[in-house]
Amino acid sequence: MKRRLVWLVLVAVAAAQWAVAEAGPFRAPDLKPQKQEAQAGHVAAELLQRYHYKKVPLDDAMSEKIFDTYLKSLD
Repeated sequence: MKRRLVWLVLVAVAAAQWAVAEAGPFRAPDLKPQKQEAQAGHVAAELLQRYHYKKVPLDDAMSEKIFDTYLKSLD
């Protein structure tokens, strides 16, 4: 009885593997943003570029402050 059950399981596994092999590789559908999503992305990027970052001139004083902070972080 056990021997028949083992053979049945082996045949079932072999049949399942054969069916998967015959189906071919799985290919996910190509996803593209809708028109509204593309527009929202552009608006968000534009807002971040304009208003998110504080524009600070990189002069000698700022360069010295950055360098000092860097050296302190190494300690």
